[in-house]
Amino acid sequence: MEDKKCFNCNSSEQDIPVVNLSYKGKQLWICPRCIPSMIHEPHIVQDSLNRAENE
Repeated sequence: MEDKKCFNCNSSEQDIPVVNLSYKGKQLWICPRCIPSMIHEPHIVQDSLNRAENE
């Protein structure tokens, strides 16, 4: 079974809850600590989104 990790900070679901989201047709996971940055300061997580998109 795949360990789900936050696309932004790489925190594992074993350490903190993660929430599923879809971005450009790809399923990603994000932790509650990174959600505020994604909402209010999307430029902060844009590099992580770009990396996740290319994986």
